[in-house]
Amino acid sequence: MEVNEHLISALATGQEEQIARLTYRETFLRLSALDVYPAEFAERIAKSAGLRDILVHDYNDVDRRIVHGSIRSCLEDYDRYVEAVDAFLERV
Repeated sequence: MEVNEHLISALATGQEEQIARLTYRETFLRLSALDVYPAEFAERIAKSAGLRDILVHDYNDVDRRIVHGSIRSCLEDYDRYVEAVDAFLERV
């Protein structure tokens, strides 16, 4: 998610002061607005920010079956995320 913040800062459009106030979820959505990847993918991967928050802050209360069930799709999303960021960096 720090990658998101670095990209947003590097591509700042005069709204730099707002970047520090973005949630992790919002950083994924902002990258879509900056044409890093499509909006439909942004909505999908932005959900991983919620999973991250649960794992970090509520670790003891996590239903491991839910986490286990979502690992595969999460890994697939992050593979696609890396590919999209890489392709974007090649274009700029």
